Amino acid sequence: MNPVVVFFLIAFGVPWLGWTFLQVFGENLTSMQRMLLFYTGDFCSIGGFVAAYVEGGKSGAKALWQRCIRIRVSPLWWLLVFLIPFSAALFGAHIWAFAGNEIGPASPNGLWILFTLPLLRNLTTGPMGEEAGWRGYLLPKLLEKYSALSASIIVGFLWGIWHLPIYLSEIFSSFAAASSFVLSTVFISIVMTAIFNHTKRSVFVAIIFHWFVNKLTLAVLNMYEGVTLEDVFPFVNVGYGIICIILIALMGKDLTWRGKKGAIEQ
Repeated sequence: MNPVVVFFLIAFGVPWLGWTFLQVFGENLTSMQRMLLFYTGDFCSIGGFVAAYVEGGKSGAKALWQRCIRIRVSPLWWLLVFLIPFSAALFGAHIWAFAGNEIGPASPNGLWILFTLPLLRNLTTGPMGEEAGWRGYLLPKLLEKYSALSASIIVGFLWGIWHLPIYLSEIFSSFAAASSFVLSTVFISIVMTAIFNHTKRSVFVAIIFHWFVNKLTLAVLNMYEGVTLEDVFPFVNVGYGIICIILIALMGKDLTWRGKKGAIEQ
């Protein structure tokens, strides 16, 4: 079977089945059953490994695993992995305040929420449960046929739509909210591809960046009183859009520093 088809069958099939079951029967399930169904989302990464094995056997799966533990990359890009979501969150909060909303004084102590158990546990869901699929397997496959910018947009769109069953009664309950969310995953996907192209295709770096996008944003907003993610999400989204424009202007559609093609390594 085509390994890309295998990836989609597992990465979409299992989570969508589990999440649909959760939406329909959630109220009648135990907390453990709900948690297990929620964690079917981790089959996105499992799908990446299975597809890599179908395509390249043990060596294919091993190569993907090695990228999942690839930590040694440029300190500059590690710094950007932190600064980009941090800056986007700050931008969102202050633009929201500039629009006439009240915002309390910043308290850096609010950042400590990042190290609480609920936020650390998020590493095992979206970041670890998805990135071996999206950036580990699918993005490199698309880069064989498309420019980095086009591949990023495709992955970002699929990544956003992939969340549909789990957010059916929330984000996907209205066209406006769904469009904003999918646009955010496209923007973030473009940023992640630029990082991916300069960190030796490290899935580990993608996992940490994904976690920062999810939880560093909450930690930054926690520094201010009376600010919620729902309030500032559109403005944070604009922040990521601006960052995308800057990266594309600097790197072009290849999302790689011009003249440094060696930045992309297997």
